[in-house]
Amino acid sequence: MSQHHDPVHPDSDHLTAEVLADLELGLLDADSRDHAELHLVHCASCRALRGDMAALTDAMAGLPEALREKDDLL
Repeated sequence: MSQHHDPVHPDSDHLTAEVLADLELGLLDADSRDHAELHLVHCASCRALRGDMAALTDAMAGLPEALREKDDLL
């Protein structure tokens, strides 16, 4: 199921972490995805956040499964 998001945070000119996560998971509708990808071409700050989020996801993948499933980690 794809989701439509206003890709840019209302208080800044940057993508939200939620939009970046949904982009990585393939959850954005076509318009939101296209807007987010175009924004990333021009915004080093958002590209850096996307990279940081990917690194965190990779690091979490190395945790034991029992820890990854705990709700209280977030």
